[in-house]
Amino acid sequence: SNRHKIIEQIVEYIDKNLTSDLSLEALAGMAKFTPIYFHKLFKASTGNTLHRYVEEKRIKKSINLLLSTDMTLTEISYECGFTSQSYFSYAFKRHMKISPREYAKKLLLDYGKNTNI
Repeated sequence: SNRHKIIEQIVEYIDKNLTSDLSLEALAGMAKFTPIYFHKLFKASTGNTLHRYVEEKRIKKSINLLLSTDMTLTEISYECGFTSQSYFSYAFKRHMKISPREYAKKLLLDYGKNTNI
C-alpha cells in the first residue's frame, strides 16, 4: 500500500542520514502523518519502535567505524548521530552488553590471534 511505501522511503532516509534529526516528530512530518499514526505504522512495518530502529542502525555504523578507522569514541559518536560520547557509550553497552572501548580491545585481541598463523 501507499503507506508502507512511505515507511520504506523513511527507512531508506534513516539509513542514509544517521546524523540528521531522526526524531518521531521530524520523520512523521516528512511522511505527512501525525506522530502517533506514524509510530504505529513504523512499528507495524519494521517490528521496531522508531527509537530502537535508529539506535540499532547507529550502533551498527559505530561498529563499522570501530573496525575500520582509528577515530576516537567521541568522533565515532558524532559521526553516528549520537548527541554525546557518554550517551553513545550507554546505548552501545545496552545493545552489545559491552562498552565500545572493551569491544574495540576484544576485536584487536581476536584479530591478533587470527593473524598469528
